[in-house]
Amino acid sequence: MVPEDKRKQLEELYETSFALYQASGPDRGRVHAIWWERDDDDDPLGVMELLATDIGGYVSRLVDRRKFDDLEEAIPHLRRMVVLDDPTLQRFGREHAGEYPDLMRYLQILETIRCEAIAILEAARASRA
Repeated sequence: MVPEDKRKQLEELYETSFALYQASGPDRGRVHAIWWERDDDDDPLGVMELLATDIGGYVSRLVDRRKFDDLEEAIPHLRRMVVLDDPTLQRFGREHAGEYPDLMRYLQILETIRCEAIAILEAARASRA
């Protein structure tokens, strides 16, 4: 069971992420145009979208259901879904962060949400023990 204060905090972060995602639209458009021309496999937007979908799935389950049944699978999976330390996103940030500030803010909140979700799941696991 997710404590209400933690659930509310995660919900607020998740809502903020939607606003930041929308604000990053122009940045995403420019990045898409550049990487489309490159025909590059290291597309930062593709990596970002996969991570956002997976992390968002966990977060929405925590926010909406307020419980989580498969903790032993979810925690390691979330730990592997690094955002800012993903090699493609890390390289993108190092080389282009100043050009795409709204996109970088979105990536930062996505990482924050991931870490908060892990903390909630770990606390839930500890309370079961």
